[in-house]
Amino acid sequence: MKNVIITGAAGNLGSAVVEKFLNSGYKTIVTVENEDQANRFTTNQNLEIQKVNLGNETEATAFTQQVIAKYRLSFIKLIDCVK
Repeated sequence: MKNVIITGAAGNLGSAVVEKFLNSGYKTIVTVENEDQANRFTTNQNLEIQKVNLGNETEATAFTQQVIAKYRLSFIKLIDCVK
């Protein structure tokens, strides 16, 4: 299975991009800032929602390391939908 990380996933563009990748069969890892944003998504077995402040270097580094370790990735697609 292919993997993709989408930042800014809770916005209008981001949510459309998430839907496109889910419909294309990707394991889709999305970042959101809070629980309200996380609740905007419908349940999907290929969707993983991570609450992380990517503007915080410590949180961003921890998130990156966690995803690489979990999926044993050396290369992933990253789609940045932040304003």
